[in-house]
Amino acid sequence: MTEQFSLDLNSLLNFLNRKKLEPQLDSQTGQIQILLNFSKREIPVIFNLISEGLILQSIAYLPITLPKKHLNDISRLLHILNKQLDLPGFGMDEKHELIFFRVPILSLEKTFSEELINVMLGTTELACDSFLTGIEMIANGSVSLEKTLQAEKERSS
Repeated sequence: MTEQFSLDLNSLLNFLNRKKLEPQLDSQTGQIQILLNFSKREIPVIFNLISEGLILQSIAYLPITLPKKHLNDISRLLHILNKQLDLPGFGMDEKHELIFFRVPILSLEKTFSEELINVMLGTTELACDSFLTGIEMIANGSVSLEKTLQAEKERSS
């Protein structure tokens, strides 16, 4: 069994420092931020504890502006992606025009293992690296969601 650590900001900071991820703690919000590189871009990933410390979540903010004219297509695309993923986590914040990938982990014992954080980071990397370019192409209008779905349907038949 892997070693368990207390699920608190200091333990998480220590782990992220050991991985040389250069975490930054925002003492006002109680959030930890790291920068990861996916698809040749820096992606900010925020860790925070919610629900009285029972849930650790990471949120990777994709470097894509959410234009209002493509809002429905992006919403539909994220829904389709989440339906296909084993660990769905794509979402959007319409008010702030943000697209993100979120991984929440419940820990009733308020502990975590390094293995669990590595899975969170790996899941985030895989999802963002796999879909960032496609999401961006639909968000900026260079590709239509309908044409993409039709091409995928034809390819799979």
